Amino acid sequence: MPLILTPTPQRIIPTGSIFSLTSGLLAVNAPTAGELFSSARQLQDAVETFAGVHLDIVAGKPAPQQARITLNIAAHASQHPQGYELSIDGGGVHIVASAPAGVFYGVQTLRQILLQSGAELPGLRITDWPDFPNRGVLLDISRDRVPTMETLYALIDLLASLKINQFQLYT
Repeated sequence: MPLILTPTPQRIIPTGSIFSLTSGLLAVNAPTAGELFSSARQLQDAVETFAGVHLDIVAGKPAPQQARITLNIAAHASQHPQGYELSIDGGGVHIVASAPAGVFYGVQTLRQILLQSGAELPGLRITDWPDFPNRGVLLDISRDRVPTMETLYALIDLLASLKINQFQLYT
């Protein structure tokens, strides 16, 4: 079954392999690992929800041998500040970007793959970057019922998962 990813990545190269996700570590490799903790925590939740596997988050460089998933910031990774490379092979899942925003968008793509594949991830290489640096939604709340804060937070989470990076309220 082909993967449905939104928005469609710039390049997807299937490798034909399968990676079976098992318990282990989610390694965060960045100059300051704290800047990726939110993305790592979101991914940890998605892995537990969609694959039924628990991963412990660890910080360190290089990634530990037990790492099933690694999130990396490397200056050479992408010429696009919001771009990323995601690879899934027999050795694990690796997301590399030149900035935290790129890692975040790579995590969003991996969450979509987990939703469709569970613990049996298809082998592939994705290289992606946005066509536009700003992608936004405007919500007009001046004419009808005003959404609750809970609804707005849920909408923001949904928009972020679709790689929308601006949200404006018209009042």
